[in-house]
Amino acid sequence: MTESFTKTIGDVPVSEWIVGQLIVLDWYDGPTGGLCALLQPRCTVYFEMVAQNWIDGTFRDRLFRLTVTRDDALPRYLKAHGLDVAPSHPSWAPAAEYHNESHRRAVEEAVDAILHGTTPGTVFVRSSDMLTMSELWLGSPSAFRTTE
Repeated sequence: MTESFTKTIGDVPVSEWIVGQLIVLDWYDGPTGGLCALLQPRCTVYFEMVAQNWIDGTFRDRLFRLTVTRDDALPRYLKAHGLDVAPSHPSWAPAAEYHNESHRRAVEEAVDAILHGTTPGTVFVRSSDMLTMSELWLGSPSAFRTTE
């Protein structure tokens, strides 16, 4: 799955990527983690910030790791939130939109289920907001092996 994902995204220049929906699960002066459905290239990923670029006393672009997820990741997340469709804005940060504690737990369990069985990606993008990407980096799979 990871090799086909790398080929899929490598076939489309990063300047031509189109974000269909971004669900921001973690935020610190911008998105730091979440789910992203790309329309071009067509795939769904979990993204997590791994580094930030410090320029002139402020953080600018960020480097995000992309991990391919199942295509139904966003509908599953929305269902856990009790929604049939995502809000119309391409970026949604639902952090405080829990009805109660059991709702919050259900949403967290949905995220855990979505990520279960995925392998952290070796694909990285440079972006300030995960809506527009400026660079694509492909890491060496051997650099990300874990030892036990």
